[in-house]
Amino acid sequence: MLKQKWRLAFEIFFFLLLAAGILVAVNEVTNPYNAKADKVQKNLYSDDADMEQTEVALIGGSHAVNGFNPSVIWRNERIKSYNFSFSGEPVYLTYYYLKELLEKRQYKLVVFDLYYIGMKNRYFKRESFVFDVLRCMKWSPVKREFIRQCVPADQRKKYYLPLLAYHTRWSELTKADFLRQPDTKDDFWLGSEYYYERCGAEPVSFEPWADSGEAAAMPEYSEMYLRKVVELVQSHGSEVLFVDLPHRYNDANAPDTWVEDEYRVFNHAKQIAQEYDVRMVQFDGRIQEEIGFIPQQDMYNKGHMNIYGSEKVSAYLGAYIREHYEVTQFPAGTHDLWDEFLETYESVYQEKKQPLLCS
Repeated sequence: MLKQKWRLAFEIFFFLLLAAGILVAVNEVTNPYNAKADKVQKNLYSDDADMEQTEVALIGGSHAVNGFNPSVIWRNERIKSYNFSFSGEPVYLTYYYLKELLEKRQYKLVVFDLYYIGMKNRYFKRESFVFDVLRCMKWSPVKREFIRQCVPADQRKKYYLPLLAYHTRWSELTKADFLRQPDTKDDFWLGSEYYYERCGAEPVSFEPWADSGEAAAMPEYSEMYLRKVVELVQSHGSEVLFVDLPHRYNDANAPDTWVEDEYRVFNHAKQIAQEYDVRMVQFDGRIQEEIGFIPQQDMYNKGHMNIYGSEKVSAYLGAYIREHYEVTQFPAGTHDLWDEFLETYESVYQEKKQPLLCS
């Protein structure tokens, strides 16, 4: 009788173990392995000796994805940087992503685009912006902390088990979903994505810079995590540079999602920067004029730069980094993977470059 009970217990245990294994495997396969998942895999989990030489981490939301151009920083300054930004990335996600990233690798400088400090709605427009990054991250204390601190209780199930969101994907599965191997063909972009269109059907123009010099508090959640970002980076012995990339301020205002006066909120960010001895580069009207930045030509839309704008902004940013921070300028004339990346970047740029048809 005792032997039968042990046998039954073993069979139940084996069945539960098998079921758990199947659940884990199905959860993994149905979780889409797309470009975003590929970027997370490369950033956080792949061991790449060449990336060990990266000294400048560029991070932020979609403005930063399109605006930061590591290829230009390398071409002009021989400084190795990488764009770790994701579209729709609020400040609190930046904090947790950096927390995971800094567990893997040390950087001398973290350059942080501040656009999302203006968010009143925690998810901006779509909660999926946040979920699409978290679902790609492996289980770790950082991921558990993020879910516990930042995800409302009624939404946590799919963060713990993405299968709940993707269980209908069976007919869409591809080889990539099963292999889940990083794709190296786009590595030369160094994490950035670019638009080539300019002078669109709805021309972009910026109103004259309307900064009164006054400051106003940013949303409490944004300020808390902005400070946490700075404290986290500095605790790792790295420096922080705040950046406000070009965008049309007067169109960002939306009462349900955004602060009413971005100028005043960014002035508060400057005050926080001073508290922590952090520099801040704001691409205001003065700098835009200095670098020849013309919104109609250099913006894809009111918030996002095209590749031509990213070239101008990143040339200025690279020179600023070289002047103010102790980062390595790698010598020219030696064979380097980054030169191979740059050669491919230049080739694609020339191939896709569009003529300037507006003034």
